[in-house]
Amino acid sequence: MPSNKRKRMSTRSSMEAPQAKKAWKLRGPNFSAPTEMVTFLIGPEGNDEKFPVHKEFACHHSPVLKAAFNSNFMEGETQTYRLEEISTSAFRLLVQWFYNEEFDVFKEDDLECENDEDDPGIEKLWVDQDLNLIQLWIVADKLLIRPLQNAVINVLEEFWEEPFVPHGGPSTSWIPYAYDHTTVGSPLRNFAADICAYKISPEGFAAHSEDFPKEVLLDMAMILSKAVSIWRHDDITHSDDEEEEHDDDFISDSGEEEEGEGDAALSPAGTFAFDDDDNNTSASGNDNEHDFDHGAEEDIWLDNEDEYFIGDVPALPRYQCHRTWRSYHVPEDEE
Repeated sequence: MPSNKRKRMSTRSSMEAPQAKKAWKLRGPNFSAPTEMVTFLIGPEGNDEKFPVHKEFACHHSPVLKAAFNSNFMEGETQTYRLEEISTSAFRLLVQWFYNEEFDVFKEDDLECENDEDDPGIEKLWVDQDLNLIQLWIVADKLLIRPLQNAVINVLEEFWEEPFVPHGGPSTSWIPYAYDHTTVGSPLRNFAADICAYKISPEGFAAHSEDFPKEVLLDMAMILSKAVSIWRHDDITHSDDEEEEHDDDFISDSGEEEEGEGDAALSPAGTFAFDDDDNNTSASGNDNEHDFDHGAEEDIWLDNEDEYFIGDVPALPRYQCHRTWRSYHVPEDEE
């Protein structure tokens, strides 16, 4: 008799899902397509220079380049991309970033000759490097390479951390370029305006007046008008025989007299000179010039719109500058 038992059928192949292929999570380009190259054309057409770069690295860092080289437009068809607004020296810094996520800048120790600040050749090295970094920031902005924009700002802030750095302070020839290639509200414009307002000396403005377009001057005016406020100065007068005794007294944060240099209550930023003879201040250097110290505005009250008082003592208007510190970085998660 035929058996009623059904043959047992294997369902293993249909029920078990295929195992996923094990692989390391990539942190960046790894030369997975070493022969795929793209070409950058640097400079105006007809006078450009070609730079071949691995496509994998360029596309990894820039969503703009990734879209362009994988499109049906000219960049995708020819695998070329033109950048006319950047020098070849600045583009080399971009290529360094593509491969290493860092770029080389030169400092005083890297000079092969004696660093004579009066040597125009050495000054040109600093000026050219500053402009290259500004161009690098602008191209990074165009290509949406946010970490590179922030890295450029970090380098420039380090260079210009002190008011007057060893090679003569911030250069200025890059400022018109920065304003020509950015729009209102750009972090680079904010950076340029703050550099002009707080880092460049009067001699620098006089020597390079052509480097300050009207837009940066307006931005500076806005910055300084917000920064400067009225400061009141103790107008205590002394007789000739008391002047020496009070020469080293000044009004402290608490409104009490303490020992110090001169009898001026001075503001926290900048330098003013107090003239003991006529109670006038000036910005010109002389023997009465002092460094600013912090005062306490809460101890100062206004009796009427014409007179200022510290306690019961009439005081003259003085000015102080409060810098508003702001970030020039861009959010790195934007694309």
